[in-house]
Amino acid sequence: AHYSIVWKHADDYKKVKANEAQYNLLLQHTTKVFADLELEMVILQPQDDPFPALNAPITEQATAVLKDLSTKEEFEEAISTIVKSHAQAPGLHGLTWGRVVEKEDTYIMIIGWDSVEVSNNGLLCPAII
Repeated sequence: AHYSIVWKHADDYKKVKANEAQYNLLLQHTTKVFADLELEMVILQPQDDPFPALNAPITEQATAVLKDLSTKEEFEEAISTIVKSHAQAPGLHGLTWGRVVEKEDTYIMIIGWDSVEVSNNGLLCPAII
């Protein structure tokens, strides 16, 4: 399961985290919802507005962990190419990606689609990767 909390700015999250009472309240409510699940909270600083993808009828999330940090620039360039080349893809509501703040080697891509069928038609074309 995935649960998204969208902050206007990363600094807003940092302020809440720095305030022990506020952060504990956030954790208390979040863990109550996911009491029977293993919970990992990460902060994603997306390259673009995530709302079109998050508000789509179907939202897909992909997580990539780099095996070697020296490939970071190549990976970011490849993801940027994918985003640009698929900006007008039929059935695509939105697409954004970013690095996980707490994990230098981890990236998340969020993609919004019209339907599961449209998503299954594929976004990542092998010629680009």
